[in-house]
Amino acid sequence: MSIADTLIAELKLLRKRPGPLTATKLIKTPMILKGLGGGNADEALSRLGQMAAKPADIEEAAAFATLGFEAEGETVLARLDAIATSHFVDQRTVRRWSDAGIDRVAQRIISASPWLEPRLRIHLDVDADSVTLFLEAFGPRHVQMYEPQLTLGEEQATLDWTTASTDADAVIRRSQPVAIDWATTGVVELSCRWRGNLEAAYWVNAAMTVPARIETRTMLREYKVRLRRSTPPSAPSESAHDR
Repeated sequence: MSIADTLIAELKLLRKRPGPLTATKLIKTPMILKGLGGGNADEALSRLGQMAAKPADIEEAAAFATLGFEAEGETVLARLDAIATSHFVDQRTVRRWSDAGIDRVAQRIISASPWLEPRLRIHLDVDADSVTLFLEAFGPRHVQMYEPQLTLGEEQATLDWTTASTDADAVIRRSQPVAIDWATTGVVELSCRWRGNLEAAYWVNAAMTVPARIETRTMLREYKVRLRRSTPPSAPSESAHDR
């Protein structure tokens, strides 16, 4: 079962529960609990309540109302009846609204969940003469993302990608390694940008055989990395001809 299907099932389970929605009820819905609260039921309820306060349309409003937000009625049938009466429709219409709204609420939870955000990891293998790097992109299937872009210095790099793993919810892709000579400069500057429907999270994973300092910053939605050797690169040895 996909994450979206699990969230829909959990939302429908909450809809069946009597009374208003509480943090205690969310303990029985682990995916919602993890996605909106990181395991904290009060935080998850608060964030779900913030969504309920701003429904996109009547279907989302019906979904939140049948879950127990701002709707009279101890049972789901009573809540359906109350909503039907206030909108001059029958219960079946409200149920259709609620079902459609729950599907979209599940997508909103996914979009609001940091554990399902696109993530781009920059792997650096640093030695005295060269820096070898590759990118690893975690892309949730529900989020449309373009190809990650890598710029080395002032030039955009051309990357070849392979699929490392895939499942019902995400695809992990890796770029082919790129080697950079830094024996004389001792400095490597690069930037990454991964555009799409959600902002990506970035981080660096480095393995070093020489001491170096990594500086990172985000500017205009680009993640910039500066790698600098902690000790200056050694000067070329003087030949007999140069003496």
